[in-house]
Amino acid sequence: MNRIESSAPPAVEEAETGAIAVSASPPAKPRLDADLPPPPLWLKRAAKWFRVGFGLFLFVSLLLGSMGCSRSNASTVPWQSATAIGLKHEFLTTIVTENSSFTQQETTAELKHLRVWRVPARGGRLLIFDFNDAGLCGAAGCLYLGYWQQGDQMQAVLNQYFDPALPPDKPLFEERQCDSDRPCLRVWQSEGDRLRSIDWAFDGSHYEIVESRLYELPPDD
Repeated sequence: MNRIESSAPPAVEEAETGAIAVSASPPAKPRLDADLPPPPLWLKRAAKWFRVGFGLFLFVSLLLGSMGCSRSNASTVPWQSATAIGLKHEFLTTIVTENSSFTQQETTAELKHLRVWRVPARGGRLLIFDFNDAGLCGAAGCLYLGYWQQGDQMQAVLNQYFDPALPPDKPLFEERQCDSDRPCLRVWQSEGDRLRSIDWAFDGSHYEIVESRLYELPPDD
């Protein structure tokens, strides 16, 4: 018969007489830090300022990241300065004052930020206005206006709040092909870990939603 050897540690051994012999405990390890000198004062100060500087770096990075997120995707649309494409100053002033509580001085300053996306179509063009101002953003998103331009005539066709914070590869607006003389739009919106596409079409007086779909975002690599 083969002999089976026990692999248990020799902490406790049984003598032939039946008594229990307890092995001696291993010697305590010496403290390695007992004789270490305290760090010099200059090193403590350097560590303190490093923590302060690193905290400021993180704060600025998060701030710039959030600003870029809110506007980077909307910038994939070919926005132009609304005051640089020949639109009447009175018209631009009117759409700002009718959709905000700005003073006259603030309205004048706001016109410098106002942007427009021109979508050509048969018989006219669709103008989408982006105020590009955090003061006109809220929990529902930022304000965007749409006007149908036909010669000197302007017709208000869209007044909605959209959230421009989207993944880098998704634009806020896309032009869609449809059976209409007026351009059709697709708007992308984030909903948690999913994306929603919302298709808008002209119904004869204004733009309305004709289709909405929800998509799962691909997992991160």
